[in-house]
Amino acid sequence: MLRTHLPFLAIIVFAAATSWPTIWSGEGADAPKPHEYRTIADFDGRHIGAVRGTMLADALKGRIKDPQLRFYDSLQSLMAALRAGEIDAIVDDEPICRAIALEDPRFVVFEAMLQTDTYAFAHRKENLSLGYEVNASLRELMDDGMVEALAAKWMDGPVDEKVMSQIPTREGKRLLRFGTSPVSPPFSYLNDKNECIGLDIELAERLALRMERDIEIVTIDDFGDMFSALLGGDVDMIGGCITVTEERAHAVEFTIPYYEGGVTLVTMSASLPTEVDRKFTARLSDLNGKRIGVFAGTMFDAAAREHLDDIRIQYFVDNKSQVRALSSGRIDAMITDEPVARLIASMHDDIGILAERLQDDDYAFALHYDDRELHFQVGEVIRDLKADGTIDAMTGKWLDGPMSEKTLPEFPVPDDAPPLRLGVGAVMEPFSYHDGDGNLTGFDIELARRIAQRLGRRLIIVTMEVGSRVPSLLAKTIDMAGTCMTITRQRAKLVNFTESYYRGGVSALVSTR
Repeated sequence: MLRTHLPFLAIIVFAAATSWPTIWSGEGADAPKPHEYRTIADFDGRHIGAVRGTMLADALKGRIKDPQLRFYDSLQSLMAALRAGEIDAIVDDEPICRAIALEDPRFVVFEAMLQTDTYAFAHRKENLSLGYEVNASLRELMDDGMVEALAAKWMDGPVDEKVMSQIPTREGKRLLRFGTSPVSPPFSYLNDKNECIGLDIELAERLALRMERDIEIVTIDDFGDMFSALLGGDVDMIGGCITVTEERAHAVEFTIPYYEGGVTLVTMSASLPTEVDRKFTARLSDLNGKRIGVFAGTMFDAAAREHLDDIRIQYFVDNKSQVRALSSGRIDAMITDEPVARLIASMHDDIGILAERLQDDDYAFALHYDDRELHFQVGEVIRDLKADGTIDAMTGKWLDGPMSEKTLPEFPVPDDAPPLRLGVGAVMEPFSYHDGDGNLTGFDIELARRIAQRLGRRLIIVTMEVGSRVPSLLAKTIDMAGTCMTITRQRAKLVNFTESYYRGGVSALVSTR
């Protein structure tokens, strides 16, 4: 199995530029300085922070002795706690750590692994012949060292070497439609010429050559929609930083893994980046040529490129890290959902939302096409809640109201009521997120509870990554999917959307300083 120095999960440790011992919450002057962290054991007994509701802290078991675990609502809260000396380290996914490292060059990755995870391509379960063909060619490329060479090039090589090789095409031969969301460097991303490049792209092209197929790279705006495009028959195979999980394996078939990552430690050097002057923009057209932040794995990348010219995209792991970059001047604007933008602007005096949107969207719940009765029932409840003003009141509370009002009412139902399983992502404030006590809350959670009570059903909330919602719905492991879910033509091929409960879109946030 291929190993590299880029793991899947990581612990982030912050090193201040000046007096370090005052930051540590452990043994004062005896606590190791960042450059003294040589082994995993150096973190024994340290205070380790994790995002509430995740399984990240489990990666420490058996490798770090007596970790003092503390939980926070967001990565930004974790970073703030680290700087304040409340914790000594953060545990999080390696893609998140890598994305942070792209905006902050102080990160240094440990080579030691705590546990492993694997990446693979995926195809439809019924397309077994393609799976056999891909696996056979993939084994050949692994045996002759090509996969390892490509990983070294895209993962560890210098920037000037990260270019696509010239691979001949097979015109007139069988076509392989390869779907990818180009938001996950170094696996799949857009270069300065807006060309899709990366490890997965070059590997897919070499696989097509080995299989004597022509290849068509189909770019997909939203990371989660890769699975929708695959299951809907729009593409034959997908790739782009796709980890093999049991949840996904219910809906798709994975190839043999071509890349192995794992759990490791990341520290930060003491050097501080040069401060970038902030710029204020008031119109959408003023963002042309600017540095634009987007949430990696979302459709905002495509929306920004479609409506703005000559922009420089910077990817972030969550909205709060973008807010931090916007406030500090490392980016000129950030693109996000209009209701999320409203919430951010209401919470930060130095950030404003542009009145002109990039595009308009409708938000709804999604259900399986087979469950037409539930679709009718949910739609009827949403229409009633619109008519009596409930949804308008909820919008005012969750999107514009003060934090003290953002609480969930009680909606009691009998314990023996039939279940209604709702799949949501838990990082989409104000629609679905964890509050200060670790409880799942938000606009979609309240709306789903109201719907469940009206239908006499007991709501069971299943938290999952955003990209797993549609596959889980198709696999019937959940009854309904939500969380800031926009109605798209691609998704509508696979799932049945309810009536829209909110009209929003994509907006830009800028610094008002």
